[in-house]
Amino acid sequence: MLKGFTDNKTEVFQKAACSIMTSKSEGFGLSILESLAAGTPVVSYNIKYGPKDMIYDDKNGYLVKDIDELAEKVIYFMLEERKRKKLSKQTKSIFKNFGHENYKVKWRYLLEENMS
Repeated sequence: MLKGFTDNKTEVFQKAACSIMTSKSEGFGLSILESLAAGTPVVSYNIKYGPKDMIYDDKNGYLVKDIDELAEKVIYFMLEERKRKKLSKQTKSIFKNFGHENYKVKWRYLLEENMS
């Protein structure tokens, strides 16, 4: 079922088997990060920016090349509860790359590098 607007996205994500990102061009997809934060794996096209920075294939979701593979992975998530639960447990590991401390370090490095 496709969901409309909600004020409680975390609850909606947590009830889902997976999130599906169907964009073939996208900047940083905040909805991907929100899904992973809620413990919901993501299936997305392997596009140049965004998804491949957050989705680790077969660890917290799947990166796919075409619509057939997208459909295959979504069906797989629906049928394979065991695998879905395994990937769900690994979704939050991504946050070591996107945490506050990591950003402070990267900004500091960037600023110091440009001041030299």
